Amino acid sequence: MMRKIIVDSSIWIGAFVSKDRWHDNGKKVFEWLEREKDVEVIVPIGVIYEVISGILNKSYGGFKKADKALKLFMTHERFRIFYNTEESFTEVQEIFRRYERFSLVDATIVLLYENQKCSMLFTTAEEYNSCTFITHYKFPV
Repeated sequence: MMRKIIVDSSIWIGAFVSKDRWHDNGKKVFEWLEREKDVEVIVPIGVIYEVISGILNKSYGGFKKADKALKLFMTHERFRIFYNTEESFTEVQEIFRRYERFSLVDATIVLLYENQKCSMLFTTAEEYNSCTFITHYKFPV
């Protein structure tokens, strides 16, 4: 049985950009994913948007790194991309308003974590402390 996890944008950006402050965390997550073959990564489309934008906007990022990230998201056999529907976006807005601290992408992560029965979230964001049902780490332990 596949375990489901989510990886937040800051970890992905760090994984692709060696000068990013979260590079070590991103590298550890990548290495962990290579070892753990029973893991499916749930990828909200908003995370992809943030990662590509984040890599492009860093002076040490650039198009080639952003394109490499995009290709990985779109082709990795254990990555499952989730697009918002009108119905799911209504739920995202409810989470956004309930917690008053999450971006819409963060609210989407909360929704997918619950709906997809994820077992863990890799993130650098402390905001997820307010969601006691989310098990989150900055890197694999």
